[in-house]
Amino acid sequence: VPVQVELPALLMRRLLPLLLALALLPSFGAAAQRPGPARLHREGHWLVDSSGRVVLLHGVNAVWKRPPYAPPATAAGFTAADADWIAAQGFNTVRLGVIFAGVMPHRGVVDPAYLEKVARVVDLLAARKVWVLLDFHQDMYNEKFAGEGFPAWAVHDDGIPTPVNAGFPGNYFQPSTSRAFDNLYANVDGLEDLYAQAWKAVAKRFQRTPYVLGYDVMNEPWPGTQIATCTNPVGCPVFDTQSLQPLYEKVIAAIRSVDRITVGAGKRGPV
Repeated sequence: VPVQVELPALLMRRLLPLLLALALLPSFGAAAQRPGPARLHREGHWLVDSSGRVVLLHGVNAVWKRPPYAPPATAAGFTAADADWIAAQGFNTVRLGVIFAGVMPHRGVVDPAYLEKVARVVDLLAARKVWVLLDFHQDMYNEKFAGEGFPAWAVHDDGIPTPVNAGFPGNYFQPSTSRAFDNLYANVDGLEDLYAQAWKAVAKRFQRTPYVLGYDVMNEPWPGTQIATCTNPVGCPVFDTQSLQPLYEKVIAAIRSVDRITVGAGKRGPV
């Protein structure tokens, strides 16, 4: 009789911690299985979803190239009706312009209100399962050269004049425009560092936003005065490896410091 009484008690003392652990498993399991934001990742040459299925992207480009560099929530800007229309046409992607001058209108100071204006558009598209590629868009560097992209404080053209407005793409070939790009790649006045800092702020804001496809580091990077090296069948190998790649690596490192998942994208020189 004493043995019959003590054995269950002993078993209970030994089993109690296990039973408690088993009781907690459902809550831990739910936390572990909680889905993260919808994201794509690269496998070989393909972009795939969380189930490993290849995703073919087709869509439109959307950039607001004049201040405030983001659309108003009106019919003249971008609304739910526009997002509905994009999805109804069968598009599943939007390459959405994000303007450096909007992100960092003053040197070293990020404008969170601008990021929220961009986020409003991203959220409308994400709600319709439309992927968004965030594109640091520029054309001819800055308004000084009849373009957009970089803020006025980031224009370092060494005082070279632009005597004639040759429009797009003519102003790319102006010595003043090319010098501004040269100074960016040379990190004059910390321009490259600040460009990467702006990208870090964007990645931090959107790292958990569903349906953010990736980060497009720079639209149509111009080689500056190295354009002469691009007049050959293989493109711009000197510029790509010696000027552009270091910028991309700096930006990607800044992005990866806050977002290690979202795809980063970059283009080679324009030729």
